Amino acid sequence: MDVEQPTQQTSSEIYQPPDIPANPQYPFYSQTVSLYEPIYPIGWSQPVTNSEYQHLQHLKNKYVPSLRGVLMNYKNVALGENPGRKGAAASDDDPTTLKSVNEFAVGFGWITAEVDLFVPSRGAWMEGSINLQTEGHIGVVCFGQFNASIEARRLPSAWKWVSNEDPEAYGMEETASVITADDHGVVRQIHSTGFWVDGDGKKVKGKIRFRIRNFDVGVSGETSYLSLEGTMLDREAEKALVKEEAATAALRKGTKGARKIQRRRAPEFAMTRFMDEAEQPAEAQPAEAEAATA
Repeated sequence: MDVEQPTQQTSSEIYQPPDIPANPQYPFYSQTVSLYEPIYPIGWSQPVTNSEYQHLQHLKNKYVPSLRGVLMNYKNVALGENPGRKGAAASDDDPTTLKSVNEFAVGFGWITAEVDLFVPSRGAWMEGSINLQTEGHIGVVCFGQFNASIEARRLPSAWKWVSNEDPEAYGMEETASVITADDHGVVRQIHSTGFWVDGDGKKVKGKIRFRIRNFDVGVSGETSYLSLEGTMLDREAEKALVKEEAATAALRKGTKGARKIQRRRAPEFAMTRFMDEAEQPAEAQPAEAEAATA
């Protein structure tokens, strides 16, 4: 039996699950890390500056596997022969020691820095603005930087899809949608076939909060990827849906002659691609996604 889930809204009209805490904690963290890296001789005259240039600068705003998150920012870089700041050089004028290994033409050292990270995890809270609406999903831009999607079955049960051809759509402003046009993250604006309305019959738009239900990361050359899928169901409703999906998958698997079940992929608009500035096409502006918000 389907039980209608109430969707909590604050005075600022943010759609969110009913079990969200008063002060949700988002997956942003600050910590001190130490990385063991080779420092190339060309940078030995300015070891701290060049250790930053060789190993940190190009990682900013990218998913870094060794840090298990997106490096948002870093500061207070130091370089030494041991992890941590004790005995490490905090500036190019401070003496430091690098380790020579066999016949490698580099010196190895520990780069220590304070870093700000975005670390996605299942169950973590997210907040963003709706920028895409289709009958099967909604797309969200989180914190102005990360793309995410929420499939229809994980939206509040009180929400309803309204086609543009439906008389109910008369008098409401049109909704624009966006799709990923190519492998470089360039998006094109297209006409939507409809929009979602909440339990009060109001068109869904603006800010939204949800949990991460699944995420995927990858690295290809200098480009890294992050895909986020969310849910607006409360924990019990999400747990029940996962159990139902598992039972359905098991039933299909056990059916003679059934096609092999493939893992459902997240839609393209749920993916964020992190590229070097030199790789980004001139026409790929972040504002394009924001402009598609209804």
